[in-house]
Amino acid sequence: MNTIRVFIFSNNAFLSEALTRVIGRETDLLVVGDRLHSADLLRDVARSECDVLLADTHISGLNATLISDLRSSSPHLKVIALDIRPNESEFFKSSESGIARVSKDAGVGELIQAVRAAASERFFSLPGDKSPLDIHP
Repeated sequence: MNTIRVFIFSNNAFLSEALTRVIGRETDLLVVGDRLHSADLLRDVARSECDVLLADTHISGLNATLISDLRSSSPHLKVIALDIRPNESEFFKSSESGIARVSKDAGVGELIQAVRAAASERFFSLPGDKSPLDIHP
């Protein structure tokens, strides 16, 4: 079994630590880094060789340009946006396909399922979604 390497990008230390603990319980997932702000994010993500970036949508500096730069430096990277609502953030509407959405209201099992789906380039949808989210880059 291959280990899925996860990087957490959240400006909330509590959320970051909670995600690290939850993900750390899974034998096939490994948190390889976290960042509370966008400074040096590109460098840290590239160095971590992560497969999946969990990104809190409420971080200043998180925008389409940063996502594009991350994808340029780490082409295999899958991005999961935490707590995105369809009309909340214009950059997710206009950015490249491949950004999956997981609400902070989702359960732990759903988040873990989303990380595994993103890493394996499968479609993923949460209960109640009208259609699967395309998480291909």
